Amino acid sequence: MRTRRFLRFAGTLWENDEFEPGVGWETERIARRPDPNPEYVLWLADADGQRLTAGAIELRGQACRVQDDGMRAAKVLGYLPLHPDGRTVVFQHRDRVLHRAELAERAPSITVSAVDIDDDQRVRVNWRAEHERELWYSVVLLADGYAIPVGRELRGTEFVFPTDDMPGGPRCAVAVLATDGYRSSQSRSATFTLPERPVVVRVLAPGDGETVAPDQPISLLGHAHDAAGRPAPDDRLVWTVDGVPAARGQRLALAGPFEPGEHRIELAYADGARAEITVVVPERSPAQREWLRMVSDRGSVDVQRA
Repeated sequence: MRTRRFLRFAGTLWENDEFEPGVGWETERIARRPDPNPEYVLWLADADGQRLTAGAIELRGQACRVQDDGMRAAKVLGYLPLHPDGRTVVFQHRDRVLHRAELAERAPSITVSAVDIDDDQRVRVNWRAEHERELWYSVVLLADGYAIPVGRELRGTEFVFPTDDMPGGPRCAVAVLATDGYRSSQSRSATFTLPERPVVVRVLAPGDGETVAPDQPISLLGHAHDAAGRPAPDDRLVWTVDGVPAARGQRLALAGPFEPGEHRIELAYADGARAEITVVVPERSPAQREWLRMVSDRGSVDVQRA
């Protein structure tokens, strides 16, 4: 059974209808279906000029680029079903053809030939590719269930990238996409191991050095995520105030009331990652001291009555 494939069509359209083609590629999946603009048409023709398939075109961000003379441009995005007899891609506005491109009969061939990791955990990937036209390359790191773009629209056949802030694990790989702007192929490396990165912990509120009122509880808000930005499980979080546990298993917690002075608030994760802030509690004003005395006296009376 033949797998259905699409051409991802991209570029920039200036408001005078001049089109600058971008770098597209073949894909089996449409990440987000375009919101079609009915005035624009994208279609695929055979060698005799007969229309085989058609696709929707979306114009995104009408003022995403502005020239020195004030002319604006929009990003163009479209997906066109790929037909084996397709030879020409045509993009037009109403009856005016804005762009026409001849397709290569075959997709490029590409093979990842080597992946090396140095002592600083930088990855060097090399590949070989053949095609009748000039090629662009994109490099993606596959790790921990993620596909992370690390290089786009490259011209050479070697690329080096750091992995300090990326997820790791024992089954990482590199995928390289080769495209002539329309037809494309990709190759995946053998698996390799990168160090697993610790969870990143942050205290979002209160802010470090923030002043909070005495004798009042405050809300603590924190967050923990892995190197790829995926939230870590809340049940492994622990809040402490001045070294004393205040809450477990939750991002949002209450702490206090606080006595005047400085207080250290820490959010820790079970793997040892932690973040720390300090809050400052000023001395009580005369009115606050009087209120505290009244509350204390009332509490004593209530206890005696009880």
